Amino acid sequence: MQSRLIHNQIVPQGGKVMVIHPGHVRTYMQGKLDEAGKLTPDESAGHILGLVDQRLDPGYSGEGLALIDNEGNTLPW
Repeated sequence: MQSRLIHNQIVPQGGKVMVIHPGHVRTYMQGKLDEAGKLTPDESAGHILGLVDQRLDPGYSGEGLALIDNEGNTLPW
């Protein structure tokens, strides 16, 4: 909802909001390493940065508000 509210405020000025699910990342958020995670933090960050770069390209004409996973697939709201 917060992303939608921000979107509503900045879209009249040409802004866009992108919400990215980082994927299942191997982290220590539970006090121990979650070895079931498919991605390292560096891999997840690399995917996210690639998606941002792609959508900042002047030729990109996608949605002004997007909820996507770390591979660029659109997720349902």
